[in-house]
Amino acid sequence: RLQEAVRSQIPEFDPPGLEEYLAGQARQDDADSQERVRLIELFLKNDVRRRLENEFGSNWFQSGVPKGVKKSAGTLAAEKNADAASVDEQVEPWDCLYIVDYHAILTQDSGLWGRQFEKQYTRPGDEKKPGGWKARPSWLQRLNSLRNDLAHGRSIGQDDHEFLIS
Repeated sequence: RLQEAVRSQIPEFDPPGLEEYLAGQARQDDADSQERVRLIELFLKNDVRRRLENEFGSNWFQSGVPKGVKKSAGTLAAEKNADAASVDEQVEPWDCLYIVDYHAILTQDSGLWGRQFEKQYTRPGDEKKPGGWKARPSWLQRLNSLRNDLAHGRSIGQDDHEFLIS
């Protein structure tokens, strides 16, 4: 880490093994980041559903999910189910949501946001973020971008890895 700090100040500083160390560290950070994103997605899937069920009861999907999200998730579920080898591999539309879909659910209505999501999904320090209540869950858009980079084999930076840790 010290050598990395020196190199950031003196670009020509290149001791033997530093490049390999940095590449290995980036791969390790990316693997850790992928796991963190996976766990966040699983949390979102379970927590957002629970909160929609609390708000809308058994009609949670129909009443709590925006029309565009329902359509895209339904289409993706139908495609996956058409390719499924057995009934055990069948999925529901809720199983086919992306991070941006959760963002759409959270930001569809200010009342729903305030009742069900505001306390859990406003990052510390973002309580008075410019842009009002719709800007507070914007961290999900950054998370989606990082998820896409990692899923497509692109490395993310140290600041992005720290974002996932915080």
